[in-house]
Amino acid sequence: MAFAERLAEEERLREEEAAALAAAEAAKQEAEAKAAALRKQREDERAAAAEAARLQMQREEEAERHREERKAAERAAARNPVATRVANGDASAVWRRPSSGNPTPSVPSRAPAATPPRSESPAPGKYRAGGGGTTWREREARKNAAGVAVAASPRPASPIVPPKPVREELPKDDDGFQPVTEKKVWKPKRLQQAR
Repeated sequence: MAFAERLAEEERLREEEAAALAAAEAAKQEAEAKAAALRKQREDERAAAAEAARLQMQREEEAERHREERKAAERAAARNPVATRVANGDASAVWRRPSSGNPTPSVPSRAPAATPPRSESPAPGKYRAGGGGTTWREREARKNAAGVAVAASPRPASPIVPPKPVREELPKDDDGFQPVTEKKVWKPKRLQQAR
């Protein structure tokens, strides 16, 4: 009986080892599957980031190309004014008002628009509206002529102001210092009582 028990015990141990090996193998496969899924997720994220970067780069290149085209068009327009393009027959350079059956376009008048009247200041001012009808050269010539006339006329003499009286000299001691009369300075009562 001992032999049968030993065989049963060995069989049981082999089954436990096989189950432990199977469980270890299953855990290993599960860990590998998780690692593979994580790796695939990271690869997908990298691919999505690379695609987003590629699209961003493409948009930036298109924007740069459009900017260059605009600059080139501005430079060409600066070199080739509208009048020249119209003379050369470039129809896109001319803006035309849609005609209403009138083949000759009307010429806009250059009449000044009416401005509303200004309110007058209550005090007479130094400045007049419209500049007084003179140019700056005329005003400058008048000012210079007036300046010469003013310089030629004698200026009235200023009244004579008597010089300030010199302060009375206080008597000096022999050493050159002036004695100071007693000053009226506030002192605490305890010091006044000490006198």
